[in-house]
Amino acid sequence: MKPVIFYCAILIVLLVGCSVHETKKKIEPLQPQQITSEISQEIKSRAVEEYAMLHQISDLKVAEFYLTHPEYAKANPYQPTPEDIAFYEYKFIEKLRPDIKKMAEKKGFMKSRSFFMSIHPDTDSDQSDAAARFVKEVLQKNEAIDKEFNEAMDLYRRGLIDDAIEQLKKAIELQPDSPTMLYNLGVMYMKKEKYLDAMNALTSSLKYLTSTGYTNTNIIMNPEVFMGVSVNLGMIYTYLEMYNEAIDVLKKCIKVLSK
Repeated sequence: MKPVIFYCAILIVLLVGCSVHETKKKIEPLQPQQITSEISQEIKSRAVEEYAMLHQISDLKVAEFYLTHPEYAKANPYQPTPEDIAFYEYKFIEKLRPDIKKMAEKKGFMKSRSFFMSIHPDTDSDQSDAAARFVKEVLQKNEAIDKEFNEAMDLYRRGLIDDAIEQLKKAIELQPDSPTMLYNLGVMYMKKEKYLDAMNALTSSLKYLTSTGYTNTNIIMNPEVFMGVSVNLGMIYTYLEMYNEAIDVLKKCIKVLSK
């Protein structure tokens, strides 16, 4: 997105804020967002670490590059090096076969790994079964989250905001660190003019959006949510005459999204 968009957003907030301060009119929030890849792909606060583990990438900077450049990753799949494999598998194999340590000291990890994996073919089968069970559990959980979320958004679209809030809370109980659902909860509270509740929900959303630290992965994956949270918080802070907080949250939004 271009920086001008965010400067315009700040201008809108300041203009709305001035009129709100004078007349205390109801704030009109930016609109709710649909759940994006954060749930379907299990992208959470440690997205880069999870991606690195999945693809056996020991260098987090390399993992970040592949995560944020999906077209490149698709055309050039990462091939784990012996160092990558040792980094992720050594401790796991050592738990199964403590005697690998002595062999690895003599023959190296890769030769020792091949030796133990060929002797114990059932190990791969057990791992595959465990992975399949995990994937099934994740999919079942996601289905439950989607069901609660979609019902909440349907209630919201029908104007049943109180019911929508209660329904959305059920979804959030299943996925308490979802920036999108917390953002939507904040929007619903704003519609009810419950600005302190809205501020709490939006602040929580912002916390999870920025919890990936230097990688900004959650923001990269959910830029519209990040902008919506920042602008709505800016309007609430202005309404509550918390002008320094309003300026701060909007400046941070511009700094992050204009890069």
